[in-house]
Amino acid sequence: MQTEMIDKLFLELSQVTTAKTARELELEDLLISARAIAERKGEGTAWERFSERLRQAGIGTITPRTFRVLPDDDE
Repeated sequence: MQTEMIDKLFLELSQVTTAKTARELELEDLLISARAIAERKGEGTAWERFSERLRQAGIGTITPRTFRVLPDDDE
């Protein structure tokens, strides 16, 4: 009986630790959108709407990192 209860608790814990929060899902959605926008080089993008969505998610306009082309990168 005791090992059965421990097994159930571990199962419950694993489900909780692997679940994504609403915030994580929102940020993942924004990252997927940003990648799609980058792949099509920004064509057809409603920039104001995308920018507002980022602002609502609490993402500021200051870039903490830059991704510049380096000499060994393939363009």
